[in-house]
Amino acid sequence: MADFANTLSSVLKRNRIYATHIAAASGVERSLISRVMKNERTVSFHTVKRIIDNINVPSEDHELLIHSFIEDNFGYQKYLEYLKLLKEFSMHDYLNKPSGSGNNISVQLEFSDGIMDLNSKTEIINVARHIISLETERSDGKVYSNIPTGMMVEIMRSFPDKPIDFKYIIDNFFYEKEKLLALSDVFNLMHIGYVCNYFPLSKQKLHLNFLFPHYIITNDYILIIDLFNETGFLSANKSVIEKYVKVFLNNFEKTTPYIIRLDDIMKLKEINASYFARGIEKTTFLHSFGCFATAYLDLDMWEQIAKPDVPNRNFLRDTTYKYYQETYGAINKDLCNISSKESLAEFVDYGIIKSMPREFAYPLNKENRVKVLEKMYNCFQSDDLFFYLYNDTDLKLGSEFGIEIFDNTFIPSHMMLYYPTENCQLHFCGNLNFLLDDAATTHDFAEFVNCFALSDYCYSKEKSLKILQEEILRCKMLPEE
Repeated sequence: MADFANTLSSVLKRNRIYATHIAAASGVERSLISRVMKNERTVSFHTVKRIIDNINVPSEDHELLIHSFIEDNFGYQKYLEYLKLLKEFSMHDYLNKPSGSGNNISVQLEFSDGIMDLNSKTEIINVARHIISLETERSDGKVYSNIPTGMMVEIMRSFPDKPIDFKYIIDNFFYEKEKLLALSDVFNLMHIGYVCNYFPLSKQKLHLNFLFPHYIITNDYILIIDLFNETGFLSANKSVIEKYVKVFLNNFEKTTPYIIRLDDIMKLKEINASYFARGIEKTTFLHSFGCFATAYLDLDMWEQIAKPDVPNRNFLRDTTYKYYQETYGAINKDLCNISSKESLAEFVDYGIIKSMPREFAYPLNKENRVKVLEKMYNCFQSDDLFFYLYNDTDLKLGSEFGIEIFDNTFIPSHMMLYYPTENCQLHFCGNLNFLLDDAATTHDFAEFVNCFALSDYCYSKEKSLKILQEEILRCKMLPEE
């Protein structure tokens, strides 16, 4: 940190500012500031931001301090390149991108006694694409499925860019090739609409004790799949469809021995949540306020935003609430959330929870918006938690764009990147994400996001909390709904 230490010393000397002045204004200990100036001590991005934001110097000196710190810790040119990519990526018009070769999806269906046998993964995927494509042409197209994410992504690749109301139930499948380890992977799956439970057992034991048939149910067909043997069957028989709908959609908790009882599922969630929480070292979010608000919903709020006609509605409500409560409840230090000021205002005005699947599509009422805002305000008073708002007028990242980064010790660190798209099978607001288990890549992006928080794009934590407090008051003053 030699460059930053020298720059800080020269800036303070030039402006006749002493370490005691900065300490009084920023709350950072004077001895620590002195050691930083002598290049005897390294400090975090958050501490440096507190120092820089509380130095009354010309704007060019502010820029010098930020430039030197980023140069020491990340590389300023590299930061500018990442920032440029971030802007380009977030502003790309995904909704109008070419749809690819999958638009004309057509398979010849050949039934024998109302059943079409499928004997390979290729056959299964082609048939799945075909019956889903038929739903995209309907005004009331719906697909109920519990297919694992890896296969669903493959099925939906190059699919027509048309919105479709996919539903989800639950997936207990541990797909080894996807390297699904614990609740960290459930984060990724949840964001594209699955409530999933994974347990680190052998494939064989899981097959015997935790597997139930995977299916895709549409208005006209049901596709039943054995993913271990890569076989399945398609039926257009209405009575067969009705039977499976009754079993898998309407009486989910009673379908033993195929399905784990609710208590067992909750137990698995507790085990995974505990395992996941132990490994979290640092968590960084750069996304819309309406996404991060998910962490602060209580059960009554889940009840309010869940659609009334969803199969297994109460089960999904309870398990999803418990998942977020346990997981986010375990993150009690070194959490940094960066949201746009504009997305905060949007949440106050409309109460939309951006990261939720379609089943949780209703906005929060005014009373619950206030509760979420106040919870967050109280939470981020802690010195271990960091909250920054940025002005989106220059960046225009958009209220659905986001990056979530988890640095873990017991399980691979991972990052999720999501952006708006019409070709999203499960999200209410249209987000997809990508899981990167590459620790070096994850760390690199975490450092970039820290640089972003340090920059002049972001308000200080104190200023951000003040803006949040003002928005709480504004929300309370909104007219009754």
